[in-house]
Amino acid sequence: MAEYCKTSGVVLRIAEYSESSQIVTLWTKEFGKLQGIAKGARRRKGGGGAGMDLLNLCEIVFVKKPSPALNIITSWQVADDFSGLRSDLGRLYAAMYAAEFVSSATDEDDAEPGIFRLLVSFLRALAAGASSYPALLRFELLLLEAIGLGPHVDTCVVCGRPLDKSARADKAARFSPAAGGALCRNCAHGHGDAIAVSHDALSAMSLLSVRSRFAGSSQLNLSGGTALQVRLLLDKHIVYHLGRPLEMRKHVNPQGAPVPLGGTAAGMET
Repeated sequence: MAEYCKTSGVVLRIAEYSESSQIVTLWTKEFGKLQGIAKGARRRKGGGGAGMDLLNLCEIVFVKKPSPALNIITSWQVADDFSGLRSDLGRLYAAMYAAEFVSSATDEDDAEPGIFRLLVSFLRALAAGASSYPALLRFELLLLEAIGLGPHVDTCVVCGRPLDKSARADKAARFSPAAGGALCRNCAHGHGDAIAVSHDALSAMSLLSVRSRFAGSSQLNLSGGTALQVRLLLDKHIVYHLGRPLEMRKHVNPQGAPVPLGGTAAGMET
């Protein structure tokens, strides 16, 4: 007998399936990442009905299938389309990046309600007019923590000692994705991926990871140079753990400045 389930979910990805249907990936409140065939989604959209659009928060009913079969989404209703974020290209790109990150960093059947709350809170903040930076950096740090990959930045990840706050590159702390976060100079030996990192960047990452609201993170005094440093650190950390860069990554640099994955940013050295 078919098992019908009901849940709320944010649309992360859409792929065409047939002339009338789509394959939709959502992050749901009760089931985590869920893939299903939305029957008639393309026909409903073309006929003026509510389609399953990227980034929409939907209430869905689906027939749960055993993995790896696709679930069948039988009905849905849009609860929030976060229309405010679509009026600004920077906020829209940040939202699309967040959706790709959630989809790429998680597995199906691994429910985590905290990720649903995090994603919806982030999208609502953007829709209300929050700046994409530093809110996006905070989203990434909290998502990494939720999936067990959060970088340790308050003390040396190896020896646990306080980090040197010197601005001099030859004495600055290092950051190693392979080690799991910040390293003192002594412990950095042997970590070929370690790069010099300023105390400002580490402090910003620490503060962003404990902010209770995305609106509050916009009040953080984050300079353009510090934002670029944190962006580079997170890029390297994400690529190391996911095995590849995210497609939307090139659209979400602070100030629109391109920062190559293998390069340097102001105040940082390899």
